[in-house]
Amino acid sequence: MLTIPLTITPHGLCGIALMRGGPDFTTLDMRLACGLQPVFGAIYALRECLNDRSRSPHDPDTGIHVTLRELAVLDLMAEGLIAAAIAHRLGISPRTVGRHMESIYRKLETHDRTSAVLRGQSLGLLTRKDVPRRRSDPHLR
Repeated sequence: MLTIPLTITPHGLCGIALMRGGPDFTTLDMRLACGLQPVFGAIYALRECLNDRSRSPHDPDTGIHVTLRELAVLDLMAEGLIAAAIAHRLGISPRTVGRHMESIYRKLETHDRTSAVLRGQSLGLLTRKDVPRRRSDPHLR
């Protein structure tokens, strides 16, 4: 048996185990495994990255699931964009944005933009954006 370690993750050590019923692995087999280790490691890292992106953010306590598209709409709502501007930015129709907003309101149990954004922030779905400073701010001079 030949084990190729890939990476150490928060979940433990990850690797690939190769077995064969014939003779032991040769020195050439070992060199090939060493050369393939970074390739397999990169594939594993890419897989983990894609898995993280495909998961819907949700609050573990309430179990509220928000799709990635709804999260994008909610984020743009937090920036103060209207439905037409959100649609333009995301390359979708304003009607689709409206449906996403309805779904967001339903899932977050709100009835307006401000409440939805505040609830999204409180659930950790949105990070609080810094408020831009006014030009009269002495630190900007």
